[in-house]
Amino acid sequence: MTYKRYESYKDSGVEWIGEIPESWDMKKSKYFVNILGGHAPEGLEECEDFLEGVYYFKVDDLNQNNGTLFVSQSNMIVSRKGIRIIYPDLILIPKRGAAIYTNKVKISNVKCIFDSNVMGIKVSKINIKFFAYYIFSRKLNDIADVSTIPQINNKQINNLYITNPSFNEQKSIASFLDKKTAEIDSLIADKEKLIELLKEKRQAIISEAVTKGLDKNVKMKDSGVEWIGEIPEHWEVYPLYRNLFECKVKNTGNIEDNVLSLSYGRIIRRNVESNFGLLPDSFETYQIVESNNIILRLTDLQNDKRSLRCGLVKERGIITSAYVGLENKDDINMTFIYYLLHSYDVQKIFYGLGNGVRQSMTFVDLKRLPIVFPTKKEQNLIADYLDKTIFDFDRLINETESLISKLKEYRQSLIYEAVTGKIDVREEAV
Repeated sequence: MTYKRYESYKDSGVEWIGEIPESWDMKKSKYFVNILGGHAPEGLEECEDFLEGVYYFKVDDLNQNNGTLFVSQSNMIVSRKGIRIIYPDLILIPKRGAAIYTNKVKISNVKCIFDSNVMGIKVSKINIKFFAYYIFSRKLNDIADVSTIPQINNKQINNLYITNPSFNEQKSIASFLDKKTAEIDSLIADKEKLIELLKEKRQAIISEAVTKGLDKNVKMKDSGVEWIGEIPEHWEVYPLYRNLFECKVKNTGNIEDNVLSLSYGRIIRRNVESNFGLLPDSFETYQIVESNNIILRLTDLQNDKRSLRCGLVKERGIITSAYVGLENKDDINMTFIYYLLHSYDVQKIFYGLGNGVRQSMTFVDLKRLPIVFPTKKEQNLIADYLDKTIFDFDRLINETESLISKLKEYRQSLIYEAVTGKIDVREEAV
C-alpha cells in the first residue's frame, strides 16, 4: 500500500534517519526517559504475599504476551528492602546477551519487577507506544555494544536521538502502527500455523508410508512393536544389525577434506573457513562417509528433545565420529531406511531406549532397534513416492517461510517509515 508524504522535509542531522517533516524536531532520549535496573531474585518465601499479583519478567518473557506471574518460590526476592515494584506503562528491552539480536521490545501493562538482564524504561512527555515503536525501528543491536557480549547501557539509551513530532501526531502514528502491525502479525500467525499443519501432514505421510505401505487394501498383521503397530502381512521386522552395520572408516592422513554436518535433519557441507562452531585441530578423527550412508546424532538425548537427529548422506565426505554412521549389508534401499528412521526420530523413539536415562547411544545400543522391511520393490516405490511428495511439501513450507520473512521485513520497514516521518499516516490513523 502506498501512503502519502508530508508536504516538506528537512535534514534530521542523523544519518540513519535522513530527512524528517519540517514541523518535527530531534531530541535525545534523556529528555523523555527514566531508566530502571532489574533484580537478581534469589531465595525466601517471605515476599510471596508481598509480591502477590506482581509479574516477574525475565528476558525469555519478552517473547510472550503476558510474562510470567511471580509465584514460584525459586524466584522469590531475598527481602522487601530494595525491591522496586514498577506499575503499568513500562517499556522492557533485553539488556545483554543474544536476546538483543531478537529486537524484542515490550510494553508492560501490569505491576511488575524484572531481572538484571532486562532494562526498564519509564517515559514522560512522549507517547509510550510511539517511543517503543521508535526503539523497535532502530534495532537494539544497532544501539548495543557488540564487541564482546552484546549489551545496552543507560548512556546508549539516553544519548539516542529520537524524532519528536507533536504529541497528537505521536498518538496518531502509534494508533496507525497498532492497527497495521496487528494485521501483519495476524497474517504471520496464520502462515506459521500453516507451516505447522504442513509439517504435521508431511510427517503423517512419511509414517503411514514406511509402516503401512502404499496399498490401502493389503491385509495387515501386528508388528509386535508398540510404536509401529500393524504392518502389511508379508512385511518383516528384524533388528537393525541384521541388514545394517556401522561405518568405521577413519580419515587417517586427512585423505578427505569435504567436511559434512548434520543440520535440521539434513547432511550439508560445512564451511570450515567460518568461525561458527568448534573445529578440531585435525580432521583425522572424523569418519569417512559415502553417498546413501545414514547418520544419527545420538548424543545429549536427555537435554535436547527438539533436534532432528537423522540424515541421509548425498556425497562422499567426512563427519564427526561422535555420530553413528550406518551402511547396508544387503541390497536394501537406504532412502527407505532413512525415512523409517526419520519417522522414529520425530516420534522421539530414541529417547526411550536404554531405559531413558542415558545421555547418548552407540551402535551397540542401537543395533537391536526393530526395523520394518517390505520387499525391495516396495522399498523402491515407497522411497520414490516420498521423495516426490516430501519435495512438494518442503517447497510449500519454504515458500511460506519466505513469505513470513517478507512480512516481517515489511512490518519493520513500515514502523521505520512511520516514526521517522517518511509517510504521513495521520489520516490513516483516523
